[in-house]
Amino acid sequence: MEQHETNYAGEPFVSYQDLAKQLCPEVRCYRHAIRDLSAPTPALMTAILDAIDASLAAGSPVYVHCWGGVGRTGTVIGCWLLRHGHATPGNVLDVLMGLRKQDRERRHRMSPESAEQQRLVKRWLTQDAAK
Repeated sequence: MEQHETNYAGEPFVSYQDLAKQLCPEVRCYRHAIRDLSAPTPALMTAILDAIDASLAAGSPVYVHCWGGVGRTGTVIGCWLLRHGHATPGNVLDVLMGLRKQDRERRHRMSPESAEQQRLVKRWLTQDAAK
C-alpha cells in the first residue's frame, strides 16, 4: 500500500508494525508502495519476490496484502507462482482464481484487477529471466 491510502471512510490506515513486533519480536514488515490498480516496475517486483523468497528460505512465514487484497496482492502472488513453476503464463490467472475461492467476500473479483497488472503477471517469466 502507499503511505497516503485511506479506508472507505477516508481515514488513514493505522500501521500495525509496532503491535506485530510486540506480539512477535521476530516479525519483519516490509512496505513496497504500488499505486492502486497499477503494476510495479519489473525492478520493484523483483525486489518484492526476492524479499519473499529470502523470508521463506529462512523458514519465516510470509503474508502479502494490499488495501483490498485483490489487485496488487494478486499481482505479486501471480508473479511468485510463475517464478517457482506453480503456474504457467497460460493458466496463472485461473490458478489465482482457484486460490481466491476461499475468500467469500471477494472471490468473484478478478485478481489481478487491472489490465496493466494482468499483463505484468502474464509476461513475468520473461521479465524475471531478464534480471
